[in-house]
Amino acid sequence: MDPVEGQLEAYNARDAERFARFFTDDVVIDDAAGQRLMTGRDELRARYGEMFAASPELHCTVVTRLRAGRFVVDEERVTGRGPEALHVIVVYTLRGELIAHVRVLR
Repeated sequence: MDPVEGQLEAYNARDAERFARFFTDDVVIDDAAGQRLMTGRDELRARYGEMFAASPELHCTVVTRLRAGRFVVDEERVTGRGPEALHVIVVYTLRGELIAHVRVLR
């Protein structure tokens, strides 16, 4: 399965264990300025697990998806984390069949 699509399906199912399987052990997640938000699959699983538990209506819809080699760029609309939808651009960098780096722009 495509790792970007797989993690999206697991995200929408709010399944932290399955979600984490689509990322490398040493995955890095940064914000738009390059500030590190989290490092490693274990931290990702724990933090997203907390978010999934706290946000039972959480849902992400991909508005646009672009692919270029090992890069995937999604324009996303996220609902269920607050009163208003979030508009986010996410850049995924793949290593083999897993996601190795994520940059979140919002």
